[in-house]
Amino acid sequence: MNREIDQSSDSLKYKHLELIQGVVSRMARNSVLVKMWTLSIFTIYVISRFSDNPHWLIAVGGCIPIFGFWYVDARYLQLERCYVRLHNAVVNGKRVLAGDLNYRPYIQEVDTVFTVAMSWSVSIFYGILLILMVFLFWIKF
Repeated sequence: MNREIDQSSDSLKYKHLELIQGVVSRMARNSVLVKMWTLSIFTIYVISRFSDNPHWLIAVGGCIPIFGFWYVDARYLQLERCYVRLHNAVVNGKRVLAGDLNYRPYIQEVDTVFTVAMSWSVSIFYGILLILMVFLFWIKF
């Protein structure tokens, strides 16, 4: 009887870990999609730069969505880190309700969205695109 309880609790634990891993995978996939959208906007900006008389609003209009996507990407990465903390808590046997996907108890353990946005893995990608946009705006073809 005791062995049946242990097996069922192990089964619940593994299912819980699968749910958490699914969330982490979706966060990573969404982060990639945000980067793809950012590159699409950058490409549209570069193509519009080849017009006869590019306007300064094109540069501003291209930078605003990039800043927005930078924030969204950093937020996804922050939430992903929260869910990794939740995953580690389940693995280590801490008291977590089976099937609970609440990340809020772990939000204080991870960096803020701004700190994540300024991390090298995120800031290099978006920073280079913004620098290129400004540079392309000021040079004449």
